[in-house]
Amino acid sequence: MTLARKTMIEKLHTAWPAPSDWMVALAKAVDQRGPTKKIAAILGCSPSLISAAINGSYNGDLKHIEKSVRQSLMRSSVDCPVLGEITGEKCSAHQRTKTVAATNPQTVRLFRACRNGCAHSSLQVIS
Repeated sequence: MTLARKTMIEKLHTAWPAPSDWMVALAKAVDQRGPTKKIAAILGCSPSLISAAINGSYNGDLKHIEKSVRQSLMRSSVDCPVLGEITGEKCSAHQRTKTVAATNPQTVRLFRACRNGCAHSSLQVIS
């Protein structure tokens, strides 16, 4: 006899009687798009952080993961100043880019736009 594994949404409701909208979005993303490792890559965090947050065992501040979920998973699209309309996921992925190949003008423009006051960017403006 095998036991059915609980879904992330079931685990969430077990740990959090009244979960916030972003936590529900996170749990649904793992259940629908999984695995946790894939969603963690989208959010720029570790799979264990996602699991601990959903299971109610994370002792730290959840504001940083909330911000990532709202920007990456809860925004359907944004108007990128370089690419036009893109998904929130792609917007967040471009913001997480650490280095840029100077041989590709588009990636240079994206890198600069994300760091120089784009309305959708959560990064600090650089001088």
